[in-house]
Formats: sequence, structure tokens, C-alpha cells
Amino acid sequence: MIVITELIVENISLNIEHRAILESQSFCLSSGKALGITGANGAGKTMILKICAGVLTPSTGTVHYLKDKKLIRAENARGHIGMVLGSPVFYPGQSCREVVRFHAAHFDGKSEVDVTLKKFGLEQVLDASHEKLSLGQRMRLALARAWITNPDVLILDEPDNALDDVAMNILLQEINKKLDSGRICILATHNKDLLKKMANDNRWDFLHLEKNI
Repeated sequence: MIVITELIVENISLNIEHRAILESQSFCLSSGKALGITGANGAGKTMILKICAGVLTPSTGTVHYLKDKKLIRAENARGHIGMVLGSPVFYPGQSCREVVRFHAAHFDGKSEVDVTLKKFGLEQVLDASHEKLSLGQRMRLALARAWITNPDVLILDEPDNALDDVAMNILLQEINKKLDSGRICILATHNKDLLKKMANDNRWDFLHLEKNI
């Protein structure tokens, strides 16, 4: 059951040590809609994602989610957000199955761990330590972890990093399934092939960020 039906971002900006990292941005996404964010390194893509995920506080502006017809702040919506932010980080010594099961246990504890791992092509490494995985496999594991709780909102920072064409297509298919079911997605990427596919789907809007000099 979907409880988050809208994301409302109003005039958010970020300054660090008196330097403008992110200029004022506003947008709104409703159920079944997605936003692709592009821009050079250092333009603020990761920062805007972290602010929307409630893990970073903006210098100005607000981020709210509409939950059960009531507005809640981003930090109070984390339980409904699946996120991949930066290089994947996992607890030492955990197997792929343990990584995803541990994350699921913090939420409903009933999620289909193996099914989700297989969805992202990790059926051959279910019991392998994440420390033995390739970079592409680690990204797929991070995606499985983000998907496991069936979140209402996906926030993905360059989730295509190190993915081959097959894994890229799987990622886009899984995002499309989420949009079909009324979920919301925000994704930052440099990948031109991925952007072309996203641009052919009218559920996607785009935001290009310019780097501050």
C-alpha cells in the first residue's frame, strides 16, 4: 500500500563555508512520476538527493512529502524511501543475503530477500561476502537493498555506475515497474544512453544543474 503520494521541494539551496553549492531549486513530483537530474560533477546533484532523502539539511527552503494527506518533513519519511547515495557501503563480513535481510529487518521483516537479489542478477552470489564482489555486483546489491522494502520513493545517485548493458536494462525495467505502481523516483546520472531511454517516457521530467564557479 502506497502512503507517500507527493514530493514537494520548495526553494532549497545549500551553502558550505559561505560557498553556494546548490542554488535555489523547486519541483514537485506526484505518484507515478520521476525526475532525472543531470549536470557536471560538483553541480549539486548528490546534495539535492541527500536533501530529498532527509539526510542533509538545506540552508534555505523545505522538502515535504504528502503522507496520508498530511505533509511530513523529509527526515520523517525515511522509512518510505529506498536510496542509493554514493559508493555502496555494507557492514564487514556480511553475505549478499545478509546485507539485504539486515536492511529488511529494520522495516517489515517479511520481504522476499532472495527474490529481490535474483531480480538484480545476484542469484549466483547469494551467500558470497560482499567483499568478494565486483564493483558492478556491489551496485546491484545496493539496488537490491534499496528495493527490498518496496519503498514509495526511490532516490538514486548514479545507480548505473559500473553496470553493464544487461544490468542497466534490468534497472530501468525495475524503475518502470515502480512508476507503474504509483511510486516516485529521483535519479541523477551522466549516462547518455540511460537518459535517452528516460526521455522517451513522458513520466520523466528533467533538471539540469549548472556548476557554480
